[in-house]
Amino acid sequence: MSRDFLLAMLGLAMTCGCGGAGSLQVNVPGSNGSTGGGNSGGATTTLREFIVIPNGADNTITVKQVNLADGTSTPRATLNSGAQQPFVVKCNPVINSFYVLHAKTDLLTEFRLDANGNVTAIGNIATPAGAALMSIHPSGRLVFVAGSTARQIFTYSVASDGTLTKLTQTSANFLSGNPGLDGDFSGNGAFFHVPVMGGVQTLAVQNDGSLISASLNNFGAAISNADQVWDVDVHPGQASLQAAVQRAGNDAIASYGLNNGTLINTSLNTVNYEVGTGDFSALGGYYLGEATQPIVHGFAATASTGALTELSSSPFTAAGVNALLTQVDYTSSFVFSTQSTASNLLVTRSLNSNNGQFVGSSFDSQNLAGPNLFDFFLFRI
Repeated sequence: MSRDFLLAMLGLAMTCGCGGAGSLQVNVPGSNGSTGGGNSGGATTTLREFIVIPNGADNTITVKQVNLADGTSTPRATLNSGAQQPFVVKCNPVINSFYVLHAKTDLLTEFRLDANGNVTAIGNIATPAGAALMSIHPSGRLVFVAGSTARQIFTYSVASDGTLTKLTQTSANFLSGNPGLDGDFSGNGAFFHVPVMGGVQTLAVQNDGSLISASLNNFGAAISNADQVWDVDVHPGQASLQAAVQRAGNDAIASYGLNNGTLINTSLNTVNYEVGTGDFSALGGYYLGEATQPIVHGFAATASTGALTELSSSPFTAAGVNALLTQVDYTSSFVFSTQSTASNLLVTRSLNSNNGQFVGSSFDSQNLAGPNLFDFFLFRI
């Protein structure tokens, strides 16, 4: 898949005049990594969640606060993205900053968010040509951006204020195929699993932020050189992962076991729909959107092998025209999806807190214009 085809899937026209995974990202200041509610030192704790959405049609970013009781959302801020056609947002897991990747400009823009939903622009930095994928290391101290023009990755360090400095870059053709949209990490950040055309490429993350290509797994050649792996998601237990594979024929979900970063072929599930992006809940449920229908599939995933069993309430149809871009929120209570320029909707599918089954849906279109791949912040107040 070329970058132009990738962007076409997102509804992003590459002509003048147009407007603007892995893992979960969480930001809970002062929480020592905990995302739960309850009391701390006798003080009542309240969770406040925001969703940050890039609008590809008018060069803006919309921040909405999520109602954690029902999954509805309220706009808190809409501002210029700083470049043309924003299509990926990633939120830093330990610093109150987020980053926006753009389709028409090889530029990464940097922002800060406070607990009231206020946004401040803090800078920008160049990306590799044809930037297509951005991932933030679980430590929050490294950002990786992969470009399709030279199939290389830039590594950036993250300052305490959230601004980025380029550390290093790989050689040209470092990636064995064009990058997909969203990668993920295992081994507590020791390994970076990148979706590429032809398989899942595993990279070893060095102490200085540089990358070493460890392996390419193409499922025993079942994933061909013409197949684009679109999205990779690592199970919360980090012993398995799922890869969404787009093909000329039937698409597939590749389920792998993980052993110290090494992918172990487990099962390749051919599906009769076009896959979008997916995500795991904290309970280990895997949720995958369809690229051409407003449908999300939910699966119980075996932690050690990645083997999938579809939930009894799945597939679940809701509003809109597709569920191309699908993510689970930090509370694992809701599955959100956007549909790029096909429909200006943010769709919420509610989940049963005990078993992860779908139990309802809602949607809104406030302050959205071609919404693309979004991300979350969770604050403890």
